[in-house]
Amino acid sequence: MSYRLIIKAIISLILSLIFPYSSSQSLTFKSTQFSTDIRFNISIATFGNIPYGENINARLSFDFENTDKEYACKDIDDKRDKNITKQVYLILERGNCTFVHKARSAQLNLYNGLIIIDQKEENISNIYLMDDGTGDDIEIPIMLISKKDGEVLLNSLKTNSLLEVNINF
Repeated sequence: MSYRLIIKAIISLILSLIFPYSSSQSLTFKSTQFSTDIRFNISIATFGNIPYGENINARLSFDFENTDKEYACKDIDDKRDKNITKQVYLILERGNCTFVHKARSAQLNLYNGLIIIDQKEENISNIYLMDDGTGDDIEIPIMLISKKDGEVLLNSLKTNSLLEVNINF
């Protein structure tokens, strides 16, 4: 890693301490799969393009056959149909690489957004999805949800692989 990237990451951290940015918000997921609207607490990345004020209708995608124990720290083996005109948000588990690396992998595979599931049950409002100094090219929204909320989404996807949600930013 170059000194420039290290300095950029340190400045970003210092600025976040001086000017606290509340990355913790909630999103409402609406779907015919859920009997009522479900509100998930999320932590939004400090990089990427978050479409505040927009209402996004998207299909969710998670590879249940994935054997990559690094959770997209390697290139994604994307088997989905790229001809789908609806927005598609990729769901990944947190894993061992940076949030920027995961976001870049999702973006390069033409996903419109990324939802990362935390690996342990913890208060995600205390987790900042920070730019590692290389995230200037990321244009998709990135968010973290709790392990418990992730299990709800994944269980819904297991019963309906074409799960679509309405996300209000």
